Amino acid sequence: MNGNLKQEQYFHVKLTGGNPVVRGHQNCFLGHKVPGESGRESEGVFVEWKWDGAALQVKTDQFAFYPVYYWCGSQEFAISTSIMKLFELGAPKELDYTGLAIFLRLSSLIGEYTVFKHIKALPPGAELKWSRGQLSVKSHMAVEKVNKIPRDDAIDQFIHLFRRSIARRLPKDDDSVVPLSGGRDSRHILLELVQQGRKPKFCITYEQFAGKSFGEDVRVAAALCRELEIKHVCLNQTEKYSAVEIRKNYHTNFCSDKHQQMYVLAEYLADSTEVLYDGLAGDTLSKSNYPSLAYVELYRKQKYEELAIDCFRRYSCDENDFRRFFHKQFYAKINFDQAIAALASELKKYAAAADPFTAFRFWNRTRRDIALLPYRVLERVPTVFTPYLDHELFRFLSSLPGDMAGDREFHTDSIRRAYPRHAHIPFENEGPKKSPAILDKKTAEINRGVAFYYLSRFKFRGSIFDTNYLLPRMMRCLCSTKYAASLNWLPMPRVLFLTQLADFVEKPYRLA
Repeated sequence: MNGNLKQEQYFHVKLTGGNPVVRGHQNCFLGHKVPGESGRESEGVFVEWKWDGAALQVKTDQFAFYPVYYWCGSQEFAISTSIMKLFELGAPKELDYTGLAIFLRLSSLIGEYTVFKHIKALPPGAELKWSRGQLSVKSHMAVEKVNKIPRDDAIDQFIHLFRRSIARRLPKDDDSVVPLSGGRDSRHILLELVQQGRKPKFCITYEQFAGKSFGEDVRVAAALCRELEIKHVCLNQTEKYSAVEIRKNYHTNFCSDKHQQMYVLAEYLADSTEVLYDGLAGDTLSKSNYPSLAYVELYRKQKYEELAIDCFRRYSCDENDFRRFFHKQFYAKINFDQAIAALASELKKYAAAADPFTAFRFWNRTRRDIALLPYRVLERVPTVFTPYLDHELFRFLSSLPGDMAGDREFHTDSIRRAYPRHAHIPFENEGPKKSPAILDKKTAEINRGVAFYYLSRFKFRGSIFDTNYLLPRMMRCLCSTKYAASLNWLPMPRVLFLTQLADFVEKPYRLA
């Protein structure tokens, strides 16, 4: 992936002698717009800004899923698709320890946090204005109230609204691609495109670095493509995990611990298609991966701190292991109580929603992390449509109560009802993984790459990690393949992320 900061979109203004001195793109539009509902403004995923000589105005769509960041100094302001570009323009590199405390435990950022104190993400429905040193930021976040519709009727409405969403996002011709897994979100998109006479020129499936079997996705996706008579492309990973992970952390602005496996897809699709369809938010809004109905009860009782603790337990290692892992001074800066307070405050914002936990996941994990795939990793594809973000469809799915799809079959039943001719094709079997031998080999390779990177950055490890605890384990990881394969209890991606982050804070930006 190209790491050239000259290609990043940005605008910078600084008052010098009372007059604004500007550089960068004075007028910018990123993303796409599509026709909205009758009488409404255009929809889509976009951010735009305009400089009129005295003031800068920035506006996003209602979701603000397109990742853009800003920094405001006493006499200057900068906005960019790249946090690295903001640092080049003069933003301080000081870390935000609350943001880090949340990210390291939750595996994603929340609200407008980044891991840097002076850098913020644009909020939902943002209207930002900067003029002569004065900044104002307005935001609007849609939180839907409950819709007590029967499940059977809800399925019919889901089918109808999704059909309308695709109709608003049809490509002009057949120059489109659908990344296809063995799951539901991408299948629903593909079947509806075919239904509306816009069969993509090919579908594509990519290999994970470790975990879920590549063969399982290929098996299911290939069966569907054969039946629909669509070309199916399969991509194997060709680079080492650590090399891709390092590039990914820079490219996603240290805002995600995911998407490593997507870069092989991004390289293949660059200059290969004009339009791509991504299932962003489909699993969240249809509750296909709803963690537990117990979360509904915690919300009902307004136990936000307890809910925050449970979220951290779900996504992070044991806090005692976490404490041993870090240097005492660093752990004090990212302490558990601080993280709980910040997350509980964010969770509380969604208490009035029809399904509070789904709303929380949508506006945080999906917006701040998962959206980085279509709108950052795949940025070289001219248009990436995300049909589950259709406004009508979003309002409807967001209004469904948490127990509507508690059995996780709501989306499955909707697809089978909408396309009965293809209902016999199974979805992925989530049980089987790669064989233990293959998985151990992959895990060992990943962990040894992380260990090598950590050991090669000797001067940066002591300020963050407890060297006495981590150093011998990293050295043993390089010496023993068996031990390297057993290190799942140690958050190895965090080792690389934090080593790289410390390296970056100390040095000018560069691609490793």
